[in-house]
Amino acid sequence: MEPSHPGAAPPGTGHRWIWLIPLFVVVAVAALIAAFLMGRGATDSAPPATTAASAATTPAVTETVTRVAPTPARTTDPAAHRDLGLKRTLVIPDCDGRVVVFLESIPVTAPDVREQLRRWIEPWEFGPLGAADYLYSQAGCTSLRSVDDNGRPFYAVFVDPGGDVCARFTALRASLPTGAYPRLLSNSVSPGYDPCSP
Repeated sequence: MEPSHPGAAPPGTGHRWIWLIPLFVVVAVAALIAAFLMGRGATDSAPPATTAASAATTPAVTETVTRVAPTPARTTDPAAHRDLGLKRTLVIPDCDGRVVVFLESIPVTAPDVREQLRRWIEPWEFGPLGAADYLYSQAGCTSLRSVDDNGRPFYAVFVDPGGDVCARFTALRASLPTGAYPRLLSNSVSPGYDPCSP
């Protein structure tokens, strides 16, 4: 029998830990898998940092509704600025079937149109058929012409005597201007209609 040497391992003890290696490998792999799965779950549940940051810095979109005020209707009255500032103001006739007597017409393009109207209106303030007025042809009734023979708008001097105009017109015909004529203020007849014609 050989003498034992101090510090020498007992027979068989040098290979005793080898069977623990597979166990350590299995435990390590399981730990790695568990750690991987836990880390992946935490990543899926947490919102991305960039998304949260962009949501925090993006301003909220506010819808703005602009209300547009209705545009006032534009005046279509062609006589709105045709008054010439005479003693008698411009008349826009009511087309109510009255009969009036026209004395004279003056084109709006006449250089002295205001003075010509004044010469007719002022002397006729106390005329045989009453005071004379004037109107703008394109602001009249359909029974009146809107332009003269040359296609120009005009001012017309007229009187509104009231009563039986045709009888008075016939009785005073000799004292009236040569071109005087009666007309109906109406939208139901055409220009040229003579209300005093038998």
